[in-house]
Amino acid sequence: MPKAVVDGTAAPGSVPLIIGFAGTGDDPLQFAEELGLIHLSEVEGVAVVAPGHEGIFETLDGTDGVEYETQPKLIEYMLEKYPALDPNRVYATGYSRGGRTTLKLVMAAPEILAAAVPMAANQFIVTEEQELHLAETKMPIMFLTSTKDMGTLYDINNNTVAQPLLELMDKFAGYNGTEAFGAPDPEAYPLSGFAGDREIHYLLNDEYMTHAFFKEDANGVPMVGVSFTEGLQHALYPSYAFLAWDYMEHFTRDLETGEITYTEI
Repeated sequence: MPKAVVDGTAAPGSVPLIIGFAGTGDDPLQFAEELGLIHLSEVEGVAVVAPGHEGIFETLDGTDGVEYETQPKLIEYMLEKYPALDPNRVYATGYSRGGRTTLKLVMAAPEILAAAVPMAANQFIVTEEQELHLAETKMPIMFLTSTKDMGTLYDINNNTVAQPLLELMDKFAGYNGTEAFGAPDPEAYPLSGFAGDREIHYLLNDEYMTHAFFKEDANGVPMVGVSFTEGLQHALYPSYAFLAWDYMEHFTRDLETGEITYTEI
């Protein structure tokens, strides 16, 4: 938490808030450090909350528990406790199992989030009521994975984003009013399997090539996308927090109207 937030010297509503969910077996503080969230807080002056959630909010057989209610309450609590936090700039991210929890928060209360970046996760079970709410609310979202991630996320044999993840991205394309990604075509579009309305390719941290592909809505806003890095395993990487922030920081949500605003930075 930035010092100015804690001591009350920051202006009201001036500091963005990121909720970050750890993966299976990861201590939340360790997760925040290894993913780069703590460094991001220091560099960008954002507030970060990494709650302990594993094994607490799920039933013994692993099915969903009460996270749909508890995580929005956590955000409500943080905004009440620290007036410097900006309720229009609340973001969610998480890795692996934490990516699944990110999606659960998106399902539960999209109206309180400005954007989300689920990492290394594609489990998404949504009710018809939640789907209708997501379509009304919209949710800027970028999925994050790597070429050596799980087979349900990246298809290393065809060198494209895996079909299960593409299907999930298409769901959000439907919610957000963008063109669908469709079936992958690795010959026409190597590395991704599809053409993006907006593409970004660069060397991450002077180490790994990273590629991002986005579908834009009618206003040219990149509402749905995927970022994947070549060569990384299914593990935390300290630049991931910055990859997430590079996408999320463009978005704000007016809590009174629900309108999402995208700003070029």
